[in-house]
Amino acid sequence: MVDVPAMDAIKKMDHRGWRTKTVDATFPVSEGPAGLEAALDRICAEADNAVAEGYSVVVLSDRGVSADRVAVPTLLSVATAHSHLVRTMQRTQLALMVESGEAREVHHFCTLVGYGADGICPYLAIETLEALQAEGRTGAKPFEREELVARYFKSAGDGMLKVMAKMGISTLASYKGAQIFEALGLNADVIGKWYFGASLAPVKSSEQLRQVVDVDAAEAKRSLRRCVTDPSLRPHRPFDDETLTASTARTRTAAARAAHATRRRWPPRPAPTRTPFGAEKKGPPTRMPRQETSPDRKSVV
Repeated sequence: MVDVPAMDAIKKMDHRGWRTKTVDATFPVSEGPAGLEAALDRICAEADNAVAEGYSVVVLSDRGVSADRVAVPTLLSVATAHSHLVRTMQRTQLALMVESGEAREVHHFCTLVGYGADGICPYLAIETLEALQAEGRTGAKPFEREELVARYFKSAGDGMLKVMAKMGISTLASYKGAQIFEALGLNADVIGKWYFGASLAPVKSSEQLRQVVDVDAAEAKRSLRRCVTDPSLRPHRPFDDETLTASTARTRTAAARAAHATRRRWPPRPAPTRTPFGAEKKGPPTRMPRQETSPDRKSVV
């Protein structure tokens, strides 16, 4: 995760042979769907030129979005550049950075890293946090901008670590570019050209895909309906006196149970006495007491 000032410094970097090239990840609205494919071909060509010209870093940026230009989907642009560089055996010569206004959630970051992104700058999410901070909607305690962004990055990083742990992956290097995702509803030709190496979900027909989507949508509607009808399931509900009292009572009960569980139920053993090094023990040596055998028990020789 890269902050906006750090990304600006990376885009201007020219130090000891390390140079950065910024690639525009937008295309004209007037070109329609054909413009998207042309933009992807242009991104691949500019990545090749960056390697040939000796650049070390390429930044895929969608800051050129306007009323006349639309952004290429961030995941599509990253996967296209990564797949093209892998097929041309140039991936290790170039780092792919992303400057995106689309990425904002943990799943977005996971998919971008999983498809080859070396760094992500979610500038629009950061600007949204700054706006919420200015409006006083981030909590009773105001934060400095650096702390606000650091908390956001920390939360996103914890979420990514949780996803990696579920997959059994322990390092980010093993997760980056692994493409451990299944594409749902994409054509095989699209996967082969733009998402090279990705796996397709086992959906046999468009009707089956529509059923899967309908089931997910129905489950989302049921969850939303439960949250609306049950106040206890609503997120960020205000704390009134009754809720705060009940929460305090539950906390005290849990603390008492934990203290009772950790309490010893027998007297602790006395600590063994140790003779300092070099000091002689006084008195005769201790011997184990002899055990008396019972008269009804015979010894066998």
